[in-house]
Amino acid sequence: MSKYYVYIWSDPFTNIPFYVGKGQGKRAFNNHAGQRCYNKLRKLLENGAEMSSIVRIMHDNITEQEAFDIEEKL
Repeated sequence: MSKYYVYIWSDPFTNIPFYVGKGQGKRAFNNHAGQRCYNKLRKLLENGAEMSSIVRIMHDNITEQEAFDIEEKL
């Protein structure tokens, strides 16, 4: 089934990516508490950034294996 996607979280003030992940549904827009990038995300949100300006869907409608492969390359 092709229901996965690969996303990047980028600092909207610098456009520097700080996290690459794969997901389904609204995964890319969740805070991922406990992940290594959580502190960076929390600080961006505290400084007025919106998740919609942080998240970029790079590849959509792909299989889980394709998502793993792309995530690893990115």
